[in-house]
Amino acid sequence: MKKIVLIAVVFFNICQVLAQTDSVNSFDEKKFFENLKTSYYSLQATDTKNITVLLTNISTEEFAMREWKNPEIFPLQLMWLSPDRLFLSQQGAPTLSDSSQKVYTDLVNSLKSQITDILFDLKRFYFSDIYNFISEDYEVINKKDVVKVTFNSVVNTDTTYFQYFFGLNGLCLKILSFTPSQNLTVEVNPSFKTSKTKWIIAGWEVKMHRNNEISTGYFAELKFKEKENIWFPSEIILTVQRKTELGKTFNEVLKFRNLLLNQSLQYIDQ
Repeated sequence: MKKIVLIAVVFFNICQVLAQTDSVNSFDEKKFFENLKTSYYSLQATDTKNITVLLTNISTEEFAMREWKNPEIFPLQLMWLSPDRLFLSQQGAPTLSDSSQKVYTDLVNSLKSQITDILFDLKRFYFSDIYNFISEDYEVINKKDVVKVTFNSVVNTDTTYFQYFFGLNGLCLKILSFTPSQNLTVEVNPSFKTSKTKWIIAGWEVKMHRNNEISTGYFAELKFKEKENIWFPSEIILTVQRKTELGKTFNEVLKFRNLLLNQSLQYIDQ
């Protein structure tokens, strides 16, 4: 009787190994990437040719209300041209005293920094999509229910090594990047919600490690509105924590206003 039980246990363990092996071997890389290419909502995948939108934040609104009795002063304009060009420009403002001008300049520079910090991920998750950010010389590792896609990218002389982690359905779970020249590691944890049949970015958490120590981190939460059959972020709520001020978080809300679509714009490459 003991021999029969032992044989049954061994047989069961062999079946488990074979089932796991079959699961790994049955991974269809072509189908995975086809699904990845069509599963995410992005502005690039719509018929939109271009957008222009004005930017401000709560700090600037409060300043404008004090100085001009009008919170709707927009220091920056963001412009996107299909398929992947982004431009940020500064807008004019009413006259200020020298002391107030300095405060306003600092607010505008802070707003520039905030939008610049999130622009790469906003492009990766919304203006374009994750599929377009994966290099052609990628490698795929499939382990159980997680698919890891690795590749590297060279900007100027800096090489950054990327690891994208996906579920078998193509949903992005985590992104890790490492830039040796800066000894910088960045971890991005995105979250998505469903918009009809596609996933649309809902927010992401970023943790930056420099010299193996946490230097800063932030969480971005996106609020969307629909206009002319496209979704566009109306607000991005930022929660920031810095190494220099542990235990404290800084909150800001970036506001996107006066959205215009498909204007008569032309990009001239000089």
